[in-house]
Amino acid sequence: MKTINIVCDYSSVYSGNFIPSIFKLTTFLKKNNRVIISLPDRAENRFWSTYLKEQGIDLFFFDNSSASKIIKTIKRINKHNNVDIVYTHFISTPVAKLLAGLSKKRRLIIHVHSDFSCGQTSKGIKARIKKLLFEKIIRRDAKFIYVSDSMKQAEKLNNSYYVQNALCTDRIVSPERKTTILDTKKINILAFAWSPEVKGIDITCKAFFNVKEEYKNKAILNIVVNENEKKKCIDFIKDKTGINVENQKNITLLEPQEDIFSLYKQSDIFISSSRSEGFSYSILEALYFGLNVCSSNIDGTKWSKEFGALLFNLDSIDELTNLVEKCIKKGHKDKFNRLEIVQKFSIQKWIENVSDILLN
Repeated sequence: MKTINIVCDYSSVYSGNFIPSIFKLTTFLKKNNRVIISLPDRAENRFWSTYLKEQGIDLFFFDNSSASKIIKTIKRINKHNNVDIVYTHFISTPVAKLLAGLSKKRRLIIHVHSDFSCGQTSKGIKARIKKLLFEKIIRRDAKFIYVSDSMKQAEKLNNSYYVQNALCTDRIVSPERKTTILDTKKINILAFAWSPEVKGIDITCKAFFNVKEEYKNKAILNIVVNENEKKKCIDFIKDKTGINVENQKNITLLEPQEDIFSLYKQSDIFISSSRSEGFSYSILEALYFGLNVCSSNIDGTKWSKEFGALLFNLDSIDELTNLVEKCIKKGHKDKFNRLEIVQKFSIQKWIENVSDILLN
């Protein structure tokens, strides 16, 4: 029997696809191992962490205000619980390496979820030195799990694996479940805007602004953004496009919600104009609910074409504008194969693949 510490720098108000997936993985691993989960302090009172505790999951909490505080607390947790395997999410590689310590008995697995390069490739002597140090010192004893094959290939590291993300449909639902009602008399377009530059929300707004009036009058662009990032998002869009989204009658700003599926159910079109992605859960969920999906043609989203997503080049606003007009004219998608998506992105297969890497 092994003791596994799943360290997640995750404290969102909403559980998303991540927490239900971790819960299922933990339940599976607990059959033959001891599993604990370490989370930031501010996650302690989230409804989903309360739910995890009620289900018998051992939770520990750490101060994530600095790398040194994370390292100090996790090392103490590892020592007191005789942890054999440290499995991290949303923790930087150098910090993750220090969490596991120097003990060769304590294994380290780092799950890499995101590509925040915005398509930029680091070059030059400093980048080569940094990569060499990471490969020879920091990364030599760790295993890496990447959510896209392109990210794995870019790193070219030993002990690295590509594990396709999964769709967890039996989400943990808040007791205070609240459904946002969209204007059902309009064609509803959905877009997400946290990390506005990475998500390319300026591209989405510019394309929608350029749509012919006969189409634009039929539609509303619903932009979902966290309250604490709302001003940043508004300012970013205005700086990049000159558009003040607060003054647009057919653009609305919405807060995220636990029952995110209700937004998909009430929407007709989903736009992802991301400049970089590891793997887009939002595209997968939009396809699952049968939305017409328009996505930037980047490595982390090309897989969506197989399921009917319409891809456009990031440097062509006109391409996206034309696709949006086409989708508004079409309305809601008539036919889609939900079963095919569930089978392709099986949560059970994800659990088996991750468990095999952790334990072998």
